Amino acid sequence: MAETTESLQESEVDPDLAAAIEADQKDAQKDQPAPRGVAGSTGTMSSNSMNPDISFIMTVGAGGYINGNILNQGGHNINDNGFILQGLEFGASGSVDPFFRYDMKFELAHLHLEEVVLSTLALPLNMQMRAGLMFARFGRQNELCLHTWSYVNAPLSHSRFLSEEHFKGTGVEWSVLLPTPWYSMVLVEMMSTDTISDFNSSTFGTSDKNLSGKTDSFDDLMYLGRLENFFELSNAWSLLIGNSAAFGQSGYGDNRATLFGSDLTLKWTGGETFVKWTTEGLLRQTQIPLASAEDWGGYSQVDLQITRRWMMGVRGDYADMLSGPESATDLFGGQEARGSLALTFFPTHFSKIRLQGDVLSAEGVDSLSYGGFLQVEVIAGAHAPHSF
Repeated sequence: MAETTESLQESEVDPDLAAAIEADQKDAQKDQPAPRGVAGSTGTMSSNSMNPDISFIMTVGAGGYINGNILNQGGHNINDNGFILQGLEFGASGSVDPFFRYDMKFELAHLHLEEVVLSTLALPLNMQMRAGLMFARFGRQNELCLHTWSYVNAPLSHSRFLSEEHFKGTGVEWSVLLPTPWYSMVLVEMMSTDTISDFNSSTFGTSDKNLSGKTDSFDDLMYLGRLENFFELSNAWSLLIGNSAAFGQSGYGDNRATLFGSDLTLKWTGGETFVKWTTEGLLRQTQIPLASAEDWGGYSQVDLQITRRWMMGVRGDYADMLSGPESATDLFGGQEARGSLALTFFPTHFSKIRLQGDVLSAEGVDSLSYGGFLQVEVIAGAHAPHSF
């Protein structure tokens, strides 16, 4: 058993896979019948030692607006004056065996299943398959759970182009690491758009909106592709560049919609401090009855980890129409802009307290709006790690 474990480590197999194999070998040894004549022999008894990692994450917020909230985002965002339970996430994850693992997130505050995904661990040629209800891997923000946000509210472009909470659906994903000197990954996703499949998108419509009112062809599915490249520029500097595209039906009859996005994350790390610059832009093309429309948006933010316990960040948001009839502005929104400044204190790795101030602007509104927020969050239990 020791030799098997050492060889797995030397070949850099996934840690979950190595742990699962070692656990299976231990169980196999337990299942061997004890030699005859040994006192206390009980035959072949075994138990499943791979218990899931379970976590609860509670996020509570309070907010207030001067001149009202002119950019209501819905979802986890703080949209009104007063207090709000932004999220209460229950998570469970673990390895099934050397070949599969599962991850589940249930939102207790809003009473809905966020994700439940089965992932492969041992496909050849650096490939992986995932299946289930999953967040679409479009851009940087959509994959982030509420407790990993650097700000109280999601970017404006996220709510406008992806979803109020998460752009997600039930489907299948295939990804592969390319044989390049740097990390380079290609992935494709295909998702059902039936309402029963929990499809959720601000850009793409559900299949009940088409003429037949159901999924009756492959055109009714949503398709997504992403290319991601990660470079270690030095011991301190790293760079991630991603490009995403999604295709499906719009929410306006048997019409089509496309969504394109590019994102960049540049990070400097020095001990317990880091500086991270993230920027993301999106372009949407939507067919509506007797016309078409284009709008775009994005955000850019800088996050500075000052010390182990203190972090601050500044972010700018923008979205606007590019072309289309006046009715498109009513459907998708006009010009929107916001600036945010956040300061976060981490008493421990399992809690945080955040203060944030916003300045908001919207087309058709003469005066600016101002928002102030307080957010408190605690994490209990073991939570699956997040990507870079």
